[in-house]
Amino acid sequence: MPVVKILSKFVDRASGWIIVAFGAIHCAYTFRLYRGISTAALWFFGTGLALLYAGGLNILRIRLAKPELRWFSFLANVLLLTLTVSYAAQRPLARAVKDPFLIAPIAALGLSTWFSARRH
Repeated sequence: MPVVKILSKFVDRASGWIIVAFGAIHCAYTFRLYRGISTAALWFFGTGLALLYAGGLNILRIRLAKPELRWFSFLANVLLLTLTVSYAAQRPLARAVKDPFLIAPIAALGLSTWFSARRH
């Protein structure tokens, strides 16, 4: 197998796991950020769950190679990438570009979107 294809598969898998990791971190951070159950806390936690599910879809897409999973993970990636970029756009640019908790998920979602859009 060519080196480029091996590297491509590695980056595809890694981006899926990075999304899962950020989803887990997002969910766990809810309990530090919010002291009680509130609507804001539930939405914040739900966004973490969405990241977990999207990362899981990407991992399943890679493992099972089904067209349905490819399109569903593409849709999840596009929607979460749009949400994350929209959130980043609301922050001051100088802070947003220095925030690894914005840059890394945007990069991982962008890569996963690209990988789920192309055929292997």
